[in-house]
Amino acid sequence: ALSLTAGDPGTVKDRETASALLAMIRSAFRDLAVIKKSPSAGLLFYEDRDEASKLADRYSVGRLLELIEAADSASDAIERSMNVRLALMKMLTDARMI
Repeated sequence: ALSLTAGDPGTVKDRETASALLAMIRSAFRDLAVIKKSPSAGLLFYEDRDEASKLADRYSVGRLLELIEAADSASDAIERSMNVRLALMKMLTDARMI
């Protein structure tokens, strides 16, 4: 799984940084889901298709969609002024990563 900065969501405190991080996380998981469905599709996050393909093999499409949804929910919460740390912790909990 992707880590948040140094593995501690408490280190990301401002909304702009959190939003950028969540966009990257979403793009990474999106790429993995796309590879599973269409191995030749364009990638947004990964430059190394082989590396991404190996990582994609570790997840089901359903799990990747859960992770994307958790990142989207966290992003929405931050846009609605939820505490950044709380939004990121909720994302990790919702995604069953902690």
